Amino acid sequence: MLSCEGKVGPKCPFFKWLDNPTCMRGNEAAHLVQQKLDLLWSELKLAYERERAATQTEAEATQMAEIAQDRAAKATERERKF
Repeated sequence: MLSCEGKVGPKCPFFKWLDNPTCMRGNEAAHLVQQKLDLLWSELKLAYERERAATQTEAEATQMAEIAQDRAAKATERERKF
């Protein structure tokens, strides 16, 4: 990238970027690294999905336990009245 009419320096916010072509092994390795990265991302998404499902199940179980405790307390209170 070249801007500011070829001037590169503190007065120009742009810079000149030159890259040499990637070697053959670099091209092969880049493909393998990309495959590994894609695999890791899919595993991460699956882990997040499992965590979300587990959190939701935990919340439901906690809510059901609270309801059961309330019912038990009400039943105990009714028994005391009689």
